Amino acid sequence: MRTFLVLVAFLLAAASGVCGGLLSFLFPLDELQTITVTDVPEDSPAARAPTPAQPVYYLPVCVGYRDFGGVIAGDKPPKKEDMIRVIAKVLAKQGFLPANAQHPATQMILFAWGTFYPDSLEIPPYPGVQFNYGQELAFLGGARIGIPEAQSHPAFPEIEGLTFSTPQQEQIRTAARDLFYVAKIAAYDLSLTAGRKPRLLWSTRISGFARGRYMVDALPAIVVMGGPNIGRDTPSPVWTRASDRFKAEVILGQPKLEEFLGSGVLPVIDASAVRSKDGR
Repeated sequence: MRTFLVLVAFLLAAASGVCGGLLSFLFPLDELQTITVTDVPEDSPAARAPTPAQPVYYLPVCVGYRDFGGVIAGDKPPKKEDMIRVIAKVLAKQGFLPANAQHPATQMILFAWGTFYPDSLEIPPYPGVQFNYGQELAFLGGARIGIPEAQSHPAFPEIEGLTFSTPQQEQIRTAARDLFYVAKIAAYDLSLTAGRKPRLLWSTRISGFARGRYMVDALPAIVVMGGPNIGRDTPSPVWTRASDRFKAEVILGQPKLEEFLGSGVLPVIDASAVRSKDGR
């Protein structure tokens, strides 16, 4: 009886947050992992890779927060101003700097951040269906490693024993059913003649596993971890663990950009109020 009372007391304390540290010790959270994919269109004009010493100057356009998949309420996103500065700092480290009077923009870079959750329907005891499985596979770069599109659709479930997957494909297939915090960054060429649409130069998608984390803390670190692959073509999805190379660099808190951008207000075009046709 005494053991039972002790157990009840422990559970009540844990629920109130008193034992949060103890629970974290007993059930440690997996280290943060990201999956980064950069697509470069075949007709994209060849361009040198920028560096901090030889930067490319761009016009920044903030699309803001988006739910790219299903919606789960209750997770508070970071402030828009904080995410703009984090993304600007990461871009600066890769050689992309906001344009100014002395350096006009040759590229326009759009960026957005948010979530990519499975959009599923479950009617027990029947197995659930994830309606956006194909979209999540595509976002994670499934096409880059040869995952057939037909097998990524809920109407064409995979039949065990009749399909073959490489270990890398299996990783992405499994990941496409998980919860992600994401950032999407795309660059367009502004050097074209007037009257033509800007040409897409590259598009980078950074996804970090969200389960068990808070968006306000994890999303800035996810952008930092994917930074080295921004604007650089990736033949396949790049998996990164926080302990691989970024443990000392993933610093959550108030970012400082003085060494790259100064402390003034960034000249960002805010397009976050613009919604696509599907409302996202």
